[in-house]
Amino acid sequence: MAFPETKWTMLAQATLHGDAAGRAALEELCRRYWPAVRDFLTGRGYAPEEAEDVTQEFFAGLMQSGGWHAADQARGKFRSFLLGALERTLTQRRRRAHAQKRGGGAAALSLDDPSAVEPGIETDARKFDTAWAERVLEVAMDSLERELSEQGRAEEFGALVPFLGASAGADASDAAALALGVSAAALKSKIFRLRQRFRDTILAEISRTVETPHEAEEEMSWLFEVLSQPGFDLRRETADAFLPK
Repeated sequence: MAFPETKWTMLAQATLHGDAAGRAALEELCRRYWPAVRDFLTGRGYAPEEAEDVTQEFFAGLMQSGGWHAADQARGKFRSFLLGALERTLTQRRRRAHAQKRGGGAAALSLDDPSAVEPGIETDARKFDTAWAERVLEVAMDSLERELSEQGRAEEFGALVPFLGASAGADASDAAALALGVSAAALKSKIFRLRQRFRDTILAEISRTVETPHEAEEEMSWLFEVLSQPGFDLRRETADAFLPK
């Protein structure tokens, strides 16, 4: 089984059955999205150091517990599974802290038990979505940079990457064309291909975290919606490339 490209629920089941390769691949997937969980926690008001500690506790508990047996029931998006498990972890921490103040202990909660989330506590899913979207872009951008560097095109990537953002203008185009020794028309073609490759890289990353191809395209549409919010520095042409084709 080619684990790095395998659906996350299959990795979860492989982990439960003691498959070392599956566990390693699942740990890598968790590592990729560690920053999204940490940033979500800081957005919820946790101090940076505490957010790091909680993130460590969360992923360690998830990997060591039997929480993955809920993968078949959860299916769908790794993002949704993680958020649900994270909310249950935070609920457990709140209950434990409250019990300690009262001088008693707190019963352990299962990471895959829906009843473990306290009634009345609303998940701030939008903040998590934003942190997740930012991380998807970071991972895809790193992958794209590594790909071009391995092809001996690191200089080209450095010259063209500003055109994935909203800040590149006519002066930047002239400078990039001069740096690469190409015409304006050739530069435009390179930028177009880079945007399309960026979309493909994002789709490949998203595909790791969902169950079916149609869910991957749905996630692309969701990503476009999140990126349409104020605060994301993307060109409209680049954002349009995220839409399902």
